[in-house]
Amino acid sequence: FYEAGLDPADAYTDFIQLFQLENDVTKHLLAFARARAANQPNCLSPTTWSIYANNGAKMIFENQDVTSATILNQPLYVLKTDYDHYALTYKCVTPNYNLDQPCQQRTLNLYSRKPFLESKYLVQLESYIINVLCFNSNDIIRTPFRRPFCYPIHSKKNRYST
Repeated sequence: FYEAGLDPADAYTDFIQLFQLENDVTKHLLAFARARAANQPNCLSPTTWSIYANNGAKMIFENQDVTSATILNQPLYVLKTDYDHYALTYKCVTPNYNLDQPCQQRTLNLYSRKPFLESKYLVQLESYIINVLCFNSNDIIRTPFRRPFCYPIHSKKNRYST
């Protein structure tokens, strides 16, 4: 949804993540992704994130890809959620970031359970992002979706199936 310094032409389309609790004791999450590169017809699996979620809404983004030995330990916070439709997350991506320093590079991601978040949620969240978090509205990148989706998506009425 928001990525500072990212050219919209380089943003993935149809970006979908599935979160799976790998270990209930440590609250270790794996986030599997599927997406399309801009103007490409086929889906790819760009990454599988590793996240420690053992402190409620204050998580640690361990690494960008589980196959990488590079440990990032970036803070990942859920800022707003209604638990049914959306979650707005904040992550500091400053290289070699330390919690007692100001964050220089940050990202916001707005996750929804459907490919299209209803405007009654989106309008209030965009207002919060711009007016409370002080992000520039020109930096908001919306991830477009098109059929067929990269993962099968189901709802009660099966409206979003591939």
